[in-house]
Amino acid sequence: MMDRFDYLDITPADFNKTLAFYRDLLCWQVLTDEMAANSSRKVMLSGGGIRILLRGFKTVGPHATPSTERSRRSGLTLHLDIHDAHKRFAQIPSGEHIIKSPNLNESGELHFVLSDPDGTTLVFNELRQRS
Repeated sequence: MMDRFDYLDITPADFNKTLAFYRDLLCWQVLTDEMAANSSRKVMLSGGGIRILLRGFKTVGPHATPSTERSRRSGLTLHLDIHDAHKRFAQIPSGEHIIKSPNLNESGELHFVLSDPDGTTLVFNELRQRS
């Protein structure tokens, strides 16, 4: 039996800001965009080999969820395998979301690091053949 990654489920503090980060800044494709009866919104996005589900909940009134009051720092780090770090980084607009520009890490892999509006760290790794 083999476990394979399906998708990452994120409940952002600012749904619209996080959606804009993945959809507009990273240019990930919106696969589904649904509104539920309880005023929650779910948007599934794809970056090619990975999918994320953003869940937005009503933040006021009797249906507010505790997740809307959580810290902006998620503690989550998402590592993505890409083919050309310099080319992919050139597609990213400048801004405070850039944590580290392309450089070699301690393993000799070229990578760059971004942060989404909720503090989720995204590490874009250019994995190379090791000799």
